[in-house]
Amino acid sequence: MRKSLTDELTASLTTQIETGKFSLGEKLPTGQRLAEEHGVSVTVVREAISRLMSEGLVVSRQGAGVFVAPSIDRRPFRIMRSNGADAPTLSEVFELRLGVEVEAAALAATRHNKRTLAAISRALKEMQAAYEAGGDAVEEDLAFHRKIALATGNALFGGFIEFIGGHVKGVIQASRESGDRDEIVAALAEHNLIYSAIAAGDANGAREAMKQHMDRCLSRCG
Repeated sequence: MRKSLTDELTASLTTQIETGKFSLGEKLPTGQRLAEEHGVSVTVVREAISRLMSEGLVVSRQGAGVFVAPSIDRRPFRIMRSNGADAPTLSEVFELRLGVEVEAAALAATRHNKRTLAAISRALKEMQAAYEAGGDAVEEDLAFHRKIALATGNALFGGFIEFIGGHVKGVIQASRESGDRDEIVAALAEHNLIYSAIAAGDANGAREAMKQHMDRCLSRCG
């Protein structure tokens, strides 16, 4: 799958920071300057800077600009290096997702309340509506998983699923664009099974429904 402009700019800036072109604590050029140098829009620059901030490579100082972090030795967990080295396979990413989301579904089944269950139901309906409107329903699909994470009552699940979703979104979109509409129908059916088990308070059923969904999702995207 072709890298986006944001991916390419993020990789370029990361390399410049890691190789010392930008020193620790050094102020980065303005967004407009970076946009001109790399031939991209300011929006792309903002997205790339946001990613670098999440990686702990840069920090923003209000009114002063964006600076290389004072230390980049301690970096947050990430799926792959921006230069593509040691990139995990799709199955490895889904295996990691499987380990987290299966248990999240089980916890959501036993910990949800009226508000969080309603949020999951609403996300499912929005996915159905997006499909009926002719969309790929990927954003709504990922939102459904985030709502399940929130229903666990453990904020760490929500943060991790938000993080991992960013790494599979493009793959799912590409799969649905190149496949047929039956893929979305299948995903909707799987999501309905997950929701039904959670709503029934069936932890084992939710766990199994999520596992089957993850396995089939990998099969569709692989």
